[in-house]
Amino acid sequence: MKNPIRFIFSLALIFGCNSVILTQPPPPPAPVKSGAPTKVYRQPSLKETISKEKFSSAEGRFVISLPTQIGGFSGLTPKILGFNASGDSYDWRVQEANLNVSFVDYQDKIPVQTESDRRNFFAALRDATIKVFNAKLISESNLKLGENNGLKIEYELPAGNKGMRRFYLAGNRLYILTAIFTPNVSEAENLVSQAFDSFKIIIQSDIDEEIKRKIAAAEPKPLPQEPLAKKLKTDAEDAGLKGKVKKIVSESEDLSGTWAKQGRKMSSIEYYNEQYNLTRHESFDYKGNPFQISVWGYIDGARVSNSVMIRYEYDPPPMAIPVSPDRTEKPKSDNRYEYKHEYKYENEKLVEKRLYYNNGKSGNRAVYNFKGNQIEELIYTGDGELNQKYIVTLDEKGNEIEQINFDISKQQFYGDRKYSYTYEFDAKGNWIRRTTLKWTAENGKSLYKPSSASYRTITYFD
Repeated sequence: MKNPIRFIFSLALIFGCNSVILTQPPPPPAPVKSGAPTKVYRQPSLKETISKEKFSSAEGRFVISLPTQIGGFSGLTPKILGFNASGDSYDWRVQEANLNVSFVDYQDKIPVQTESDRRNFFAALRDATIKVFNAKLISESNLKLGENNGLKIEYELPAGNKGMRRFYLAGNRLYILTAIFTPNVSEAENLVSQAFDSFKIIIQSDIDEEIKRKIAAAEPKPLPQEPLAKKLKTDAEDAGLKGKVKKIVSESEDLSGTWAKQGRKMSSIEYYNEQYNLTRHESFDYKGNPFQISVWGYIDGARVSNSVMIRYEYDPPPMAIPVSPDRTEKPKSDNRYEYKHEYKYENEKLVEKRLYYNNGKSGNRAVYNFKGNQIEELIYTGDGELNQKYIVTLDEKGNEIEQINFDISKQQFYGDRKYSYTYEFDAKGNWIRRTTLKWTAENGKSLYKPSSASYRTITYFD
């Protein structure tokens, strides 16, 4: 590690900011006016949840007796942290305190080799935390979590409320547990201590088994592969693939320091049959965990697909919002499939793809306009509203070498974005590595900077 002081202070700053945001207790609910009863949101209490609920993180490899529904989540990237590391941060708001559990994986070796190193490391974390919070240290004590060393500190914040933080060092991973106590809540410190005492690190083999269980539970049934729907080109040809492609394993890697997961991670796995049509597609999320499994086939002469989502603790389902009952008659759904796909060709080029739901309702529509060595791609919603626009420039072999993503939203959140691509190819002419460069404004100049790298391992039938 080139700069351990910067590393330690950056950690304290990041997790200090997470907790300082939550130092003030939420405002009391507004007085209820006369008339119809009003539902007021009530924060959970650890008295009710500590013995009934456990939050487990496959990515963080830990379990703790806190509510299963988190109040907030953020991924920690090298750009955010200011050094070569990444991790996650989870927040809870309970009646007793505002809570945060975070972890950071450092890419290089953390400089803790001796007992003296350990003392200095945790002392620096303590001092940086107190400095960032502008707090007064109340107490500190050494901790052990199995074979892993730790430190507990208690401190008083400028507003007068109390905070507590625990650090655990497990290899090149640092865990940080933070509590900012709500003033004048009885047993708050005792209940939070019980919750933090329940913190355990899960071994990787158990995590792998849990992910396998999630995948098995989400496995969709295969769809019929015949009779085939009429289609001018195969799925492999539409994807620009050459040769008798059987399987493609795709990975991606961050080159910009802005991803929460560093290093190569899984992106997708595609399976093709001997007619070179897609039969299965496994998608992986931004952390490299499988999150969607789609199967493809044919029903009643149509190209159809089914898909199943897999959720993780960092992607909890949205909170249910009560709505009035919809008594309008809904179109009848065909439960044999989820989506139907239609394709249109002109001059042997794919010019339109349409998606329909299993109740016949129109979904997204993609339109491709060809002009010279460029393709304009327009994505419309089911209501016919333009949702996305891209212009792709091709080289003489049909490979994408440049792409412009247009910001067509009314708010203009991102502005137009421009990318350039370079490639490495296999013997069949399919790319096996693609480097993406992003057009970036920096120090008054605009230039292409490395953004990410994509890798494909392609298996062929012959």
